Amino acid sequence: MLQRMRENHSDTMAVIFSSDHLKSLYDMLDSWQRAAKVEAFGALPKRLSLLDEPPVQMQDRTGPSADEDSVAWAERTLYTDGGKTFDPVWQAELVALAAHPQYVSYQLDAALGYHEKAAGYEALIKVRQLRAYLMLYDVVVQNGGLYEDDLDDYAAYVKANPKATSTQKLQKLLALRLRHVRPKYVADVKSRKNAIINGTGTVHGSRRNLPVEYNYPPLWTYR
Repeated sequence: MLQRMRENHSDTMAVIFSSDHLKSLYDMLDSWQRAAKVEAFGALPKRLSLLDEPPVQMQDRTGPSADEDSVAWAERTLYTDGGKTFDPVWQAELVALAAHPQYVSYQLDAALGYHEKAAGYEALIKVRQLRAYLMLYDVVVQNGGLYEDDLDDYAAYVKANPKATSTQKLQKLLALRLRHVRPKYVADVKSRKNAIINGTGTVHGSRRNLPVEYNYPPLWTYR
């Protein structure tokens, strides 16, 4: 979305950000694009999320990935006190960007893409319940989606367990996706998804009852 704003609304970006901050942001985008092109040319296995373990081929690389570079830039540039405090000037600029109609339109485009991807997964796993869609949407947003081997192994599980309940199917899919997640992130990813599957659970340290909070029927076969 930042790249689209740069390409199509550079005048807006120049109004929102100071000249120094805009240069830093654009330098980061240039660096990210160069690294991404190198990775694409090398045909390395795709990692769907920075929360995942890198592929073996990527672990052998001497430098960080394009995404890791951009995260390092954010930690180094947007925060003070060793990454503890969000710089107030950067914060104000980014809040202004997030509220700008041109940027909001790109966010809506992205959200539609997330929806279509999650709905596609829901059709593949054949669990037609609202909670299944919501869990898969969270998988797309937090984790970038599902790997092909997740879907293949899930299909094999369903074939071998034709009487599996919808809860068991969703739990199996979650377990398959967790295989790729870095150990330090497993608890967070697992708790978020379990809260959606079960309706209640702990999310980021807070006890939640999602159907009550958001007034939705988790087992609703909505289509």
